[in-house]
Amino acid sequence: MPTVIEDRSCRDEQIENMIHDAFGYHPSNERVDSVEEVKMKRLSKKAKSCVDGQPIGRTHLPPQSTSVGASIPNLGTINQLGDSSSLHSPQHDPPTLPTTEDDTSTLPTNHNASTNDQESPKYRKYWVVDVVDEQGLTKETHLRVHDAWGLPPGQRVVVPWNNIGQPIGEGGGLLAIFLGTVAMDFTLFPISYAMWTTMPNVYKNEVYKNTVQAKFVVDDGQHKRFILQSIGKKWRARRGKLYKMYDTSKTREENIANPPLGLTREQWASFIDYRNDPKNQEKSKKNKENRKKQNIPHTGGSKSIARKRAEMEIEKGAPVSRGDVWTATHKRRDGSFVNDEARLISVPDEGSGQLSPEVASRSTPSLNND
Repeated sequence: MPTVIEDRSCRDEQIENMIHDAFGYHPSNERVDSVEEVKMKRLSKKAKSCVDGQPIGRTHLPPQSTSVGASIPNLGTINQLGDSSSLHSPQHDPPTLPTTEDDTSTLPTNHNASTNDQESPKYRKYWVVDVVDEQGLTKETHLRVHDAWGLPPGQRVVVPWNNIGQPIGEGGGLLAIFLGTVAMDFTLFPISYAMWTTMPNVYKNEVYKNTVQAKFVVDDGQHKRFILQSIGKKWRARRGKLYKMYDTSKTREENIANPPLGLTREQWASFIDYRNDPKNQEKSKKNKENRKKQNIPHTGGSKSIARKRAEMEIEKGAPVSRGDVWTATHKRRDGSFVNDEARLISVPDEGSGQLSPEVASRSTPSLNND
């Protein structure tokens, strides 16, 4: 006779662990539904099973929430990209998205700041966006980034833009995450090019037309410029993190034999030679020194300045300045500043609407405009 679990906290912990395993986020960090709502909607039967003494495990996971598009296959290791004729077609599958464990073990991310708004996919269940079909019919839909990749042909996500050509709202947030997955696919944008500006336009135009435009409602004017700049920024950041994957205690040949996930040995060898160039090592050293000067963490998560400003203007019912946004994104939930330096800088400028270049240069760079 199995032992009946009477401890409510035990049941709650098991249920929350199930949600984490099933959806990739923890209910305590979710801003869309509370823990109790998620339990009621998704796991009521499983809670009953737990009370009856039946174990809750992976074989009892609830079905995923309904979304537009088919499930996306796992592609595994990405192959080397050849000439422009081998570029992906409009049916290009998404790059393999690493799990939380894979991502931190292969390409480490910056965890300098504590955030108010966790915008990472592991903290968000979905984005509430409008999807329009070929007949012009629009439907509000709950999408994750994998769902956006799997939208059927002819269905695209509507993205709102502000008056200076920046994506905002839920559609803008989903677009930003989507562009991040595009930028991390080194078969689309090879790392053999030292700079984004030297990347041939054939790569950029192909991805914009057959990948981005196929999934999002964007035009070829200001939207295209912003999107390619955003991909370029994310591509440089992702490429830069490869520096941490080089083991200085090993020889060149030993390093080449162990390329990071998603890279071929040829690509990795090309990057290693670029990294070991004395001129580039000196440049890398200067960049590290400059990053040390960025000692004011922000609390905006991955949410862009444009999206944060749009939300503040809706809440306030009036325009807000860049200085107001800076202040809001350098305070914690309780209203206190992230550190004394942020407080001293913000007090004279608060309400002035101005943000000096000196202040901007000392803030962590994650609070971006894309």
